[in-house]
Amino acid sequence: MKRKIDLGAVIVLMLLVATVTWLVALWQTTEAYNSQIEKILRVAEEFKKIEQIKEYIETAYVGSWDEEKLLDGAAGGMMDSLGDKWSGYLNYEDYQSYKDSRENRVVGIGVSATRDDETGGILITEVYGDSPAFDANLLPLDIIITVDGESLRNMAYEQAVERIRGDAGTVVNLEIYRPSTDETFKRDITRREVQIESVRSRILEGGIGYIRIRNFDKGTDAKFVEAVTNLMMADVRGFIFDVRNNPGGAKEVMLPMLDMLLPEGVLFQYRDKGGEMIKDMSDANSVDLPMIVIINENSYSAAEFFAAALKEYDYAELVGRPTTGKGFGQSPIELSDGSGIILSTIEYFTPNGVSLADVGIKPDYSVVLTDDEAARFHVMEPSEDRQIVKAYDVLNVKIEKLEEQARQLAELEAALLGGEEDGDASDP
Repeated sequence: MKRKIDLGAVIVLMLLVATVTWLVALWQTTEAYNSQIEKILRVAEEFKKIEQIKEYIETAYVGSWDEEKLLDGAAGGMMDSLGDKWSGYLNYEDYQSYKDSRENRVVGIGVSATRDDETGGILITEVYGDSPAFDANLLPLDIIITVDGESLRNMAYEQAVERIRGDAGTVVNLEIYRPSTDETFKRDITRREVQIESVRSRILEGGIGYIRIRNFDKGTDAKFVEAVTNLMMADVRGFIFDVRNNPGGAKEVMLPMLDMLLPEGVLFQYRDKGGEMIKDMSDANSVDLPMIVIINENSYSAAEFFAAALKEYDYAELVGRPTTGKGFGQSPIELSDGSGIILSTIEYFTPNGVSLADVGIKPDYSVVLTDDEAARFHVMEPSEDRQIVKAYDVLNVKIEKLEEQARQLAELEAALLGGEEDGDASDP
């Protein structure tokens, strides 16, 4: 017997379900709304001091002021308060210029640079040929201490660099300290676009492949892979990788370079804000040739990590000077108005789990250049560069040992095969 469905009961049930669903949705929306309100109120309270200062400036300050500069100053002060020399705030123009520089093209004076901890200025690590800095007779190891009369001592690194860069055709006044002669002087330099050759390679005498890596910015990985491939096709017997005065760059650029060279295993590991340890791995393909990496005190970040990873895998020995040590990676973050911050967001470790922060890496063979040699190393012939000469000599010894071992192994195999043939001929 069929049971009759009570239409009224069904309608009531549907209304009850709809009501409950609506109440749950309302509760969730209310919770989210209340949470958002609480957040707004908390932020308003946290920034009440800044709002009060701005109100006093607007109502009581007798001098002239610029609201955009005021807000930039507040943002910059917040980043400076972190006490992290690698983090900083960049206004709109500076941040857009920074993005261009990561493309291995830059409008500026044409130098590589890093922070000089002693003076607080910007240490020039390389002067590019056919650049405004080259035309102005600036030299590596010169230190920029003011830009347009503004001291760089307490300015964040990226902010200081962007002060030096600028629009093509504009003039920047730099005050320079030259340690080699203990003199200070000023230069007016007209900025222009400079293309950065991030990878340079050649074959040295005896079939040694030499690759200079200037940075780890966009495109460097592809150029590096091409250089290594071409040198291997030319049957080089080993590699010298030169990362002196390399300010570093992006791990996403460095990893394919290490992956090409190293066997299967951990390439890079880092800890994020949440404390999670994340590992980047290499595949099984590698380059089976002896290697040397040349480093110095201006090999930073990805540059010193590149050397450390090859060293830990026992793929390379190191020649030169100890690096300074950097153990935190930065992320560029663009803000709503086109300005940006450079913020330390990860703590990174070598494949063996070692932090390089404030420790760096030490060379297996220490070679100290004079100030004059250090200033000219990028233009010297390899035979004049004592660090390259040492790397070349060490690499040749390694190659000769490996080749001698290969000859002995070949002779042993030939003898064993010869003995087996004689035995076969005398068998009944």
